[in-house]
Amino acid sequence: MIAQNLLAVFIGLAVGVKAGPCKPSPVTTTTGTASSDVTSVTTIATYGEPTTTDTATTTTSLSESVCLKDPAPAGKGCNAQGAGQGELVWIAEVPTLTLASCYKSCLDTHGCIAFSLKPGSWCTLWGGLFTGTSGGESLHSWYDMDCFCDASSATTSSLATGTTASEATDSELTTTSIELTSTTEAAPVTTTEATTTEATTTEATTTPEAATTTTTAPGESCVNNERSPAPSDKICNKTGYWHGNSMELLDSPSGVTTMESCRAACHEISGCAFFAVIPGEYCSIYSGDIASASGQTDYFWYEMDCFCDLDDY
Repeated sequence: MIAQNLLAVFIGLAVGVKAGPCKPSPVTTTTGTASSDVTSVTTIATYGEPTTTDTATTTTSLSESVCLKDPAPAGKGCNAQGAGQGELVWIAEVPTLTLASCYKSCLDTHGCIAFSLKPGSWCTLWGGLFTGTSGGESLHSWYDMDCFCDASSATTSSLATGTTASEATDSELTTTSIELTSTTEAAPVTTTEATTTEATTTEATTTPEAATTTTTAPGESCVNNERSPAPSDKICNKTGYWHGNSMELLDSPSGVTTMESCRAACHEISGCAFFAVIPGEYCSIYSGDIASASGQTDYFWYEMDCFCDLDDY
């Protein structure tokens, strides 16, 4: 009886030893498959909230992926350099520094029809009417939203892919990737409501009078047509993103790349209240108001009230 019991124990131990090495095998296989699935999905899903560490890593690199029409649409500014032209209305500066993220910001913003981008530095969204650029070389580029492949359907598909990634099987994921390029019903948001800027223009019309007749206040001096010290309540030679009540781009004159020449261009155009300049690169002049500037940018802001005796300039 004792011998039989001991024999049963030895057999049980032998079975346990043989069962041990087999257990991790399916776990290893499952992990490999999950990793492969996540990679194949996120190469399509530019946006979406990652649910695993692998997904988050891949999504970061995929944010660079956009679809540009080839050839570019005739008459559209696609990766065009120089100063923007047309009846452009400034919408916002957004903290997105890549082509894909800047494009996504414009796509999600009502009235945005184009954007200008200096990769790694700044992204500006524009409404109104964009007719192209002045040409020439610049460190930033312009993109009309019509340059991109079926923007609305791409966004819908990428978001659907992102939410499906953590739940769907292999076959479902493959189907989703096909849907990304097959949905072509919607068109990019190109509403022109942003062009109704009567209030903007009206507010700015009184500014040039003050700028053209400005003289120094008691205790100030006028040095090279600049008030010294600069008025504390004005934006003078400051970098940063625009903050204010209204803003309308009046012109981006070609070949104007210094503060002095940009100031002169603003002085000559009725309604110009302030301007932005990247020394050696470009100048943009605006009507409206600028209340403050914050953050780091390559361009400098100047209100016309920063200057004096411009009629003698």
